[in-house]
Amino acid sequence: MRIGDYDVYAPLMLGEPANAIEMFGAVALLWMQSAEQRSAYVGELETQVLPFLTTEQYILVYHQARPIFYLSFALFNAQTELRYLTLDYAGYGDDGRALPLCNGDRFWILDWLAPLGHSREMAALMQREVLLNHCCRALYHKGDQHGPQVLRFRGRGVSRQQAAQWWQKYPLVRDLPERGFTL
Repeated sequence: MRIGDYDVYAPLMLGEPANAIEMFGAVALLWMQSAEQRSAYVGELETQVLPFLTTEQYILVYHQARPIFYLSFALFNAQTELRYLTLDYAGYGDDGRALPLCNGDRFWILDWLAPLGHSREMAALMQREVLLNHCCRALYHKGDQHGPQVLRFRGRGVSRQQAAQWWQKYPLVRDLPERGFTL
């Protein structure tokens, strides 16, 4: 879907199909450009990317025919959320099985990858267009510096009151500090 200057692929959110092989190549390219993911083994793409492409739980944004942003998300139930928050998440639970990515209503952003410096622009695009009517959470990935924290987000179409109701309906299953602000 064309949104402003961007081509946005978000099959589950926007309802448009995408070529999984092309999407995989684009995400692999973004991983190679990311300082944090660059050192990962190619095989990690199989566990960290393919499940999201298969379930269509991703958002991939192109600008001028170049991939610039990738986001993956999960819809956890309370039990899976607890496993996610308890484990050093690598896509697999302590029993060696992959965590279910779509078994509840607790919306979690798992990967936010904008290695070319488009993070602020993409946050605005997500807030205004793609995640307009959603509330979601994400783990703060600098927990080694600040301790584990959870970030809360809401799209522009969600009022503060609606967001408060969502947070109350889906409280964190593990006692962690939360910081909330608009996506």
